[in-house]
Amino acid sequence: MNTILDDSLSPDTPIYRYVTWRWAESLLVKGNLVLVRPEMWEDPYELANRPVQIIFSSNDSAYDQKIIDGSGFNIFSQSWTTKKINDTMLRAYSSICLTQEHPQEKSHNFPRPKDQNEAILISTTVGKLMDALSNGLRDINGKNFSFIKKIKYLPETKINSHVYDLLYRHLPIPGSAPRIAATLLSFKRDAFAAEHEVRPIVLQENTRETANLLNIKIEPHKFIDSIIIDPRVEHFKIQGSSLQAYNERHELLSSWGFEEKIRQSGLYCWPPVFSIHIDTEDKNNGLSRNQRIAWNTFLSKKP
Repeated sequence: MNTILDDSLSPDTPIYRYVTWRWAESLLVKGNLVLVRPEMWEDPYELANRPVQIIFSSNDSAYDQKIIDGSGFNIFSQSWTTKKINDTMLRAYSSICLTQEHPQEKSHNFPRPKDQNEAILISTTVGKLMDALSNGLRDINGKNFSFIKKIKYLPETKINSHVYDLLYRHLPIPGSAPRIAATLLSFKRDAFAAEHEVRPIVLQENTRETANLLNIKIEPHKFIDSIIIDPRVEHFKIQGSSLQAYNERHELLSSWGFEEKIRQSGLYCWPPVFSIHIDTEDKNNGLSRNQRIAWNTFLSKKP
């Protein structure tokens, strides 16, 4: 089966996902790309499985109503972003424990219990994610539909009209139910706009499965393009020294075969030396006569 790609995305688009050490081995070693039911997420406006009431009226003033929801499908999804590492997302999805570990933890290899919610940032492309979904779903029984959607962010006051427009235009069309369900999962309130989110979405039709997770098997070394260790590890003393803390994470990833894909982030590095050149005699430098005099006076002063 083929994965349907959002028109606003390209197969070459880089995408990123924060993966906590709790789940890193499952993804990087065992090749498990795990999608979850959207109702497990915190945002109450995830609409794919929420009922929508439609009231019908006609010229003879007759009224009828119908309730639609995503109950005809098991729906699974996952969050990625088009935004490379940034401070806001890093602090939201990666929790670094700066306290010393309990004495009983000192004999543990990394990751220790206190490190489980710290995350690495992995990258791939939309095209590789498409291939992973299409290939992985071939091994899963039943009728499956898959999409990759770029999230649209709307003011809360506009969500109802957006749902109306979607259903009004597409609901009566035969075979439109999977696309409608996926589209209902592809917009959020603009309070979440900083996430720049991209979602793979899988719908399973007419299945009695009640699992909360959908496991897509991947080849991790082909799927993942790069890995960034939380850059705060290099700049805060977590255990012993920042160098020791960084090295134990680097060594674990290397033991899993990802040494060549580890990248360093400059997010918290010292800034470069900023240098500017001002030619006070250049009449085209945009300085007024008084500004040139002021600069010449400033530069003539001895330290």
